[in-house]
Amino acid sequence: VGLLYDEASLQKVLDLTSDWTAEERQMLRSK
Repeated sequence: VGLLYDEASLQKVLDLTSDWTAEERQMLRSK
């Protein structure tokens, strides 16, 4: 099972990123 399919990992990522703004996400994509 890959990391992206692990439910606990998915939930942790969602918890970390759920309050990010579109600008913050775009800034990370641009790096």
